[in-house]
Amino acid sequence: MKNLLLLCLFSIPFFACNADNQPAIPYSQFKLNAQQDTILNKIESRISNAFVASLMGKNTAALDKLDAQLMALQKSKPNNLVQYWRAYSQYWRAIYHIQNKQEEQSEQAINAAIDIVQEMDGKNAEDYALLAHAQGFAIQFKSGMGAGILSAKAKGNAEKAIKADPNNLRAYYVLGSLDFYTPAQYGGGKKVVDYLEKAISLKPQHAPNAYLPSWGKDEAYAMLVEWLLDKGEKDQAKTHYQAAIKLYPDNYQLNKLAKRFI
Repeated sequence: MKNLLLLCLFSIPFFACNADNQPAIPYSQFKLNAQQDTILNKIESRISNAFVASLMGKNTAALDKLDAQLMALQKSKPNNLVQYWRAYSQYWRAIYHIQNKQEEQSEQAINAAIDIVQEMDGKNAEDYALLAHAQGFAIQFKSGMGAGILSAKAKGNAEKAIKADPNNLRAYYVLGSLDFYTPAQYGGGKKVVDYLEKAISLKPQHAPNAYLPSWGKDEAYAMLVEWLLDKGEKDQAKTHYQAAIKLYPDNYQLNKLAKRFI
């Protein structure tokens, strides 16, 4: 979503050490109790539905209710999976506010998402991919050197995700998104197609799981189609569009791009 990211990015060298004190644990190995199962079952779609309900209701009540459940769950039995979805919920809260031109509230929400993930010990590939995604969103609230530093952090965290899991499509989508929005004069645009084509070639999940993230593939398709259309590669864009619309017929961005093929 082009209006959600700062268009003027630039890259500067950034080196960060991994301060995690615990080894990363794949979420597929987590064992959930009954309370966690009830709240986390199909949690990604529940957050998406809460976001839509908030937009339609013109308030954050639906997101507030879900976030309160996640916070209570984290207090009763803390683990990184709950924190992941709390951060993801804050990411969508940030989108809600930016859609309503509430920049200060949006910045607060995305900073909350970033803080939640950064404070995790033993981050795994999914955590790093979400952290990079949130940092990419937050770039729009920075300028000058601050934007460059945050861009480099996001790229570094996406690369950590790939190192931990070479088949994490969300990390490739984030790298493609960062390159998409980085102007050519700052080295952007060179690997957009490579990153996004890699993302769409991968499965949303390694194995079906109602508790784990699956986001990113439809967004990667939409961004790739948009990039190719902007570059005049209409035939290639159409091929990807046709594949994408079969998988994601209700995706807003894909349907919005349909008119560009007329």
